[in-house]
Amino acid sequence: ESGVQYADKKYNFRAVYFYRTIKNGIDYNLASNSYFNNNKQNDKGLELEAGLRCGKFSLNANYSYITGKVNTWKYQFDPVFYSYSIIGDTTYNNLFRRPTHALNATAGYQATKKLYFSASLHTVGKRYEGQFEALPVEMKAYSTIDVYTGFAVHPSVYLFVDLRNITNQKFFDVLGYNSRRFNMTAGVKWTL
Repeated sequence: ESGVQYADKKYNFRAVYFYRTIKNGIDYNLASNSYFNNNKQNDKGLELEAGLRCGKFSLNANYSYITGKVNTWKYQFDPVFYSYSIIGDTTYNNLFRRPTHALNATAGYQATKKLYFSASLHTVGKRYEGQFEALPVEMKAYSTIDVYTGFAVHPSVYLFVDLRNITNQKFFDVLGYNSRRFNMTAGVKWTL
């Protein structure tokens, strides 16, 4: 892993690149009902972060790119011996639930000393979900938008409203488990 970072009163920036090699990883073969060692797995990725603060305005964003491939044995069923034999190797992406691309961005505006607004974008690219005794399922990409506002009534009392997924986007992070559609949180923070 290697990276660079820069920050001052107005800007901040960070970039990190990683590369990982795993030898003899453990996997399960449904055909033979046994565990086996993968030959090799290579994962790599890039993470970028940037921020800007200019007077009453602020902007923060981060982006990640992740990919990985495993190289393992390829099996073929032999009906004569009613077993599986190795016929070579195969390479495939096995980073389940991890999107290749993901982006988060938030723009904020401090309208007055007491009043703050922000809007956020969350984008997740397509990814795959592993299934028991079946091929992986491709999960669709999605984006959500959130809006937040807060008001300091008193130095110790803060009112806020947080609107999540304002476009009412239907999406799944985990296959079979619903995610929240449009939802709202409002409240009071009281500091003692």
